[in-house]
Amino acid sequence: MAYPATLPRTYPIALLLLVACFTSHPALAAKAPVPAPALAGEVYFKPPEFTAPAISPDGKNVVFIAQLNGHACLFRLELQTGQISGLFSAGDGDVETFWWTGSDRVLLAGRGISGREYFVQDLAKSKPRSIDTLRNWGTDWIKILPNDPNHIVSYNKRFDVTTGKYTLIENASADITPVFSAEGETRAKLWDETGKWYIAWRARGSDPWQRISCTDQDQPTFIPIAMAPDDHGILVVANDQGDTQALMRLDPVTGQRTLLGQRPQHDVLGLVTIGPERRPIGVEFCNVGAQDVMYFDEADQRFSAALDLSLPGMLHRVTSSSANGNLRVIQAWFPGYPTRYYLFDGTQHRLSMLGDSRPDIPPGALGQVEVFRFKSRDGLDEFGHVLFPSSRLHAGPVPLIVLAVNGAGAAAYSPSAFNADDQYFASRGYAVAHIDVRGTGGFGHAYAKAGDFELGGKVVHDLEDGVQHLVQTGRIDPRRVAILGYNSGGIAALYTAAVSKVFHAAVVYDPEGDLTTNGIKWLSSSHADVPAIVQQAGGTKAAYASIHQFEPESFLDQISAPTLIVCSTWYGHSNNSQASQIRGGFKRRHKTFEWFEIDFHGYEHTKSHVYAAQFCTKAADYLDQVLK
Repeated sequence: MAYPATLPRTYPIALLLLVACFTSHPALAAKAPVPAPALAGEVYFKPPEFTAPAISPDGKNVVFIAQLNGHACLFRLELQTGQISGLFSAGDGDVETFWWTGSDRVLLAGRGISGREYFVQDLAKSKPRSIDTLRNWGTDWIKILPNDPNHIVSYNKRFDVTTGKYTLIENASADITPVFSAEGETRAKLWDETGKWYIAWRARGSDPWQRISCTDQDQPTFIPIAMAPDDHGILVVANDQGDTQALMRLDPVTGQRTLLGQRPQHDVLGLVTIGPERRPIGVEFCNVGAQDVMYFDEADQRFSAALDLSLPGMLHRVTSSSANGNLRVIQAWFPGYPTRYYLFDGTQHRLSMLGDSRPDIPPGALGQVEVFRFKSRDGLDEFGHVLFPSSRLHAGPVPLIVLAVNGAGAAAYSPSAFNADDQYFASRGYAVAHIDVRGTGGFGHAYAKAGDFELGGKVVHDLEDGVQHLVQTGRIDPRRVAILGYNSGGIAALYTAAVSKVFHAAVVYDPEGDLTTNGIKWLSSSHADVPAIVQQAGGTKAAYASIHQFEPESFLDQISAPTLIVCSTWYGHSNNSQASQIRGGFKRRHKTFEWFEIDFHGYEHTKSHVYAAQFCTKAADYLDQVLK
């Protein structure tokens, strides 16, 4: 990362079009967009033009990340004057994220050739101060203290943002996951040791720890994830309340847990938080259809309902708020579309648009997300979502790309988020399906367990049944169906293409998988250690047989579908020996395949969108050729 340079005070006129503060913006109805011309492939994968706006605690400024000369930089918007000025540039690097620490200062993380670095930047435009002691720390570890803007905590250290120095909170191993109070005290933690889970908590930093251990379980009894809004109780995700996860409140004095929310067939997806301190205001449950959010405060629930009326058809979140709650930033988006940002003024009861993350992608160029449900051949209720290309631009029936399973227990893809890969394939005329087969995580223990050791059996049937369901709609061409997989999902894609006749082409990116003893974890949703999973598989012999079927030499003879193998390299040298072995296996067997290399150069690997565009363009060109 080059040394950060202060940006010009006046922001370029071109980007002013992105920010329309104090201009009323009518709610956008979810109606069919006007068809737009095809866009260049790279457009879908570019970083957002405008993102992460956050209000200062005093409500006077909004700081946001935006692109300038090909790099993500930090900008300031003065709400009273509407003036936009540059605040921080990471030089040849990119601003990754930031946090308000008080009303006149931000802590930010930037990425560049030397990795991730942290800086403190005052709004007064003084020289930024580097916090070298935070170099390459994960951004998810940062805990902002709402009552102490001069300090942050992270993992087991307390940092002074004015000096960069730190003090040790407590001795801890790298496996401990802490929960901090608003004052920066460690109030709960979770770790595993010698085959056991340990959970500890306390009411105050001076109190002794209360602790329980969990043995012979796939998951800990409960997982502490945050302090409750009152900063006394501890929010935990419980795994012992039936088939699905539940959000509970742990009383640190008595050790008693109280149920806050649970859904049948849907696990806890995560907390809904607000502000730099990530204050929890609700919980979201995993759902393939409409989002399912439960707010802790009735006022937040009413505000969300009001946004439903103001932003019809859009999903939304309040991501930032002034200290008095009068000003709030709302993140909103149509399912599968890029994000827009709005400013709500509670004093004037007005909602105005702040900016669009991807103004260069007109709505007419994007495909439409649809959720579908079907029954497997053995009667299991299953589901998924598919992105269909615009029917005005691509007449059906259209070819289909199915995403391979990444492993038993893998989390479901979100049908609501913008997915650049899917949208690019849709722009090329392909429908893209994510089928949440048995074994997918997030839908209860029983559904996850149903996929254990079935990646080579019932899961393949589930994928076939899902494809058949989509074919019966009349919108999919059954003669042009491909399967695509990344990394360990690449191995699953190759295997599925070998044993199933439903798929007429396969595309894999960096196919790899640890098919040694530890590979048995790939076939099981269990969080237990390897010996326990081997026992679940039926013993060592059965476990070996389960893994052996996925070794490429065991199934390459059966592959008849044309296959594209994409391998990433560093400065021209492959870093994936398994992909090279698969390539050799195809050559020896005279199979129809194509090999394509994407070469990473230096720190440019942080610009992952460049390589994603290369891969998807190559994949679409290849499928155009072989699925004629």
